[in-house]
Amino acid sequence: MSKTTTMTDVDTRLVRRCASGYDWNTVNDGEYLYFGNDKDANLYADGTGVKLGGTCGILFDPTLVPDSTRTKYIWAYGTRATAKDLTMVASTGYNLDPVQMNLNIIGTAPTSSTVNLSYMNITHAFANMSALRLKCSDWTISIAKNIQDAYVYQGEVDITATTAISGEATVLGLTMYASAGTVTGLVRGAIIAMYGASMPGNSAGLAINTGVGATLTHGIILATQGGTTMTNAIYVEDGGTVANILKFAATSAAVVSKSNSGTTQSYTIRCAVGGVTGYLHLYTD
Repeated sequence: MSKTTTMTDVDTRLVRRCASGYDWNTVNDGEYLYFGNDKDANLYADGTGVKLGGTCGILFDPTLVPDSTRTKYIWAYGTRATAKDLTMVASTGYNLDPVQMNLNIIGTAPTSSTVNLSYMNITHAFANMSALRLKCSDWTISIAKNIQDAYVYQGEVDITATTAISGEATVLGLTMYASAGTVTGLVRGAIIAMYGASMPGNSAGLAINTGVGATLTHGIILATQGGTTMTNAIYVEDGGTVANILKFAATSAAVVSKSNSGTTQSYTIRCAVGGVTGYLHLYTD
């Protein structure tokens, strides 16, 4: 990459023009690179490191060899072995988003398109490797001090205007295919594993909360498509202790307390079959 002999001082920035279209810019508090077509109008006082223009960005294409210390990587800010220190201060609005992607969809409606802010794929079809574990992502938060919240993943779909959804809108979409051959072993659409003797008394493996202003038609849908089978809609495997199959916090419009023969307390649990309302009876004697 050869440099031209022209060097211009613009707003205390030193611009080294490169014949290949690369700009190396030196600012007061550090250095950064600009890759793009407009060399004169993109001098960044905000500390931007590398900026890419054109139709594609960076392609990392090294030959990586796995090892026991996990020291091979193509991009790192901190490593698996050594974390970068992040110093917080006693101040409001002290936030950090080190990796940012933000798109605004404009233009005209396509006939068929998908936009993915990130894409990952692993193909394993060369040889059997029974001790190999595959993950597209492995995220961990380690906590030993007081905090307000912790989310390994927080996703939102925010519908802010009248909208027609021809397919579906879902915060999390999971699909498991087992479409060929003979498959053995445990196959699950999702696993939520809860471990540790210090689990608090109000813990839950899955919590579905109907928020302010919302009317939720179904809390959980268990569905079968035509020609498919779900042998057990709910299966309770009690290798440990299951104290209650169901627990209601209190009576309500759907759980009604009544007396049986004038002495024994019992309850009726309201259900619906199609459009017909019926009741399951729960006896306490």
